[in-house]
Amino acid sequence: MIHLYNNSSDTIQVAVSQWGNDGSTKFYEKKQGQTGEWARDDSRGFLMAIRRPSGEHRYFVMADSKVDVSDDAVVRDGRRIEPLD
Repeated sequence: MIHLYNNSSDTIQVAVSQWGNDGSTKFYEKKQGQTGEWARDDSRGFLMAIRRPSGEHRYFVMADSKVDVSDDAVVRDGRRIEPLD
């Protein structure tokens, strides 16, 4: 299960890729302080797209990742990660 917490001051939209037909890939809105969960279980990992007012970026996450989105960083499992694009 991928867990996300929006700790930023913005409302964001988040989508997670899939392998096969497991789970939705649509964007979900997360307001400040809201959480989200995506049921994923493939060991290859996934792309998480995060849309903010400043733009959209994609990040690599694993099926058991815990992601914290703040105003100035995206942190996965306690470590800051950079966008892939």
